Amino acid sequence: MLNAKTWNRTRRTVAGFAALLLLNAIPFAQTAQAAGNGTLVVYTQEGADVAAARQTLTDSGCTILDEIPFQSGNFTIFHVRPSNGDVNGIISKFSGRVDPNIANAEATVQSKVSGYFSWWPPRPSCTPNDPDYPSQYALINMNWNDARCTLRLLGINQRAYPRMTVLDTGCNSIPTGEEMTNIQQFNFVGGANGTPECNFDSGLHGTAVAGITSVRTNNATYLAGVASHNLPAKVTACRCSADGSTVQTIDVLRAMTWCVDNQRLRGGPGLINMSLNALAGYPTYNASPVFQEIAKQARLKGDLFVNSAGNDGAVDPSPELNMRRVAALDEDNNLAAFSNTGPFKGAAPGVLVAAMDSPTSVAFANGTSFAAPNWAGVCALVMSFNPYMNAVRADSIVYRTADTTSQGMKIPNVNRAILASLMWGWW
Repeated sequence: MLNAKTWNRTRRTVAGFAALLLLNAIPFAQTAQAAGNGTLVVYTQEGADVAAARQTLTDSGCTILDEIPFQSGNFTIFHVRPSNGDVNGIISKFSGRVDPNIANAEATVQSKVSGYFSWWPPRPSCTPNDPDYPSQYALINMNWNDARCTLRLLGINQRAYPRMTVLDTGCNSIPTGEEMTNIQQFNFVGGANGTPECNFDSGLHGTAVAGITSVRTNNATYLAGVASHNLPAKVTACRCSADGSTVQTIDVLRAMTWCVDNQRLRGGPGLINMSLNALAGYPTYNASPVFQEIAKQARLKGDLFVNSAGNDGAVDPSPELNMRRVAALDEDNNLAAFSNTGPFKGAAPGVLVAAMDSPTSVAFANGTSFAAPNWAGVCALVMSFNPYMNAVRADSIVYRTADTTSQGMKIPNVNRAILASLMWGWW
């Protein structure tokens, strides 16, 4: 006879293998550089205004993957991906000469071939109804929408609220559509040691960082949150700045130790995002022995500090020990010129990242500050399907299933991470 625990493990493993079969049945992109399905070739008229054509494509919700200037023919070829996946819609649109600079648009060979096999398994509509989703190339580059398709095919929803702790300038509520309202905030400025306070942002940075991960998905307002599939996220905001720009190292250390000592107040083991290197400058927190020692104790309790690499364009030679360092990638998955590098491979989109800059508007920002919550958000999403998983385990899955860029960096592949966690996350 199987006891209840063994039966549950067996049932979950069978479900995991079913997920693996579905993964093999659906033609997803294999690497960060693969053209993949759902892309087009667009070319301009002879002697056209290439900049205007490029802007038209961007305004139409397309991400430009590559650009080939053809001098002999005096025209330019673009390789583009529609953010909403609607290849036929873009072809139809530009066949009607929306922009006189664009001559034609056609599906790539890969897209045409994959279309013959798209009838099985049936793929539901996975694109969320958030109006600013088409501008969130970061989600597309991390195969986030493919994960939504997989989850819908399997009939699986989040089993627990995704959780995120953010050490930053504070966090505003974004009440429209209940985007981000479940926020508890604690103050660490000037000697305070986790004093509860009404949530607010002393600047704009913390709200933007938290929102990338935590705004609610598919509620017909603003953006889609990395960690939100069908449930909103819960945010613990640790305010380490009085003015929204300056951050004292001692206040950050106080917040870090409090997070580890008060795990229960934060909802249990989870991701702790520190997008503060950009504010503090070089040298990075990663190079500090005391920061590493606190992060080590956090790992022992199942917490993980996710640390932005910094925006000095420098090489930080300190080894990656106990914190996950995250560099910034651009729309083509190349390292951003401003991003610090070093002996670490973790990276995520950090150029022109769409984020809430206030409770009522969306802005686009650059920085490793915005790459880190993209990585942390994927980990929080994985944990929400496996309520007994800790943050260290989730990060390990995300890292092992990540795509490798042409520069050797690891960018999360949300679809593979979710499938791997469904298969092996219970053991």
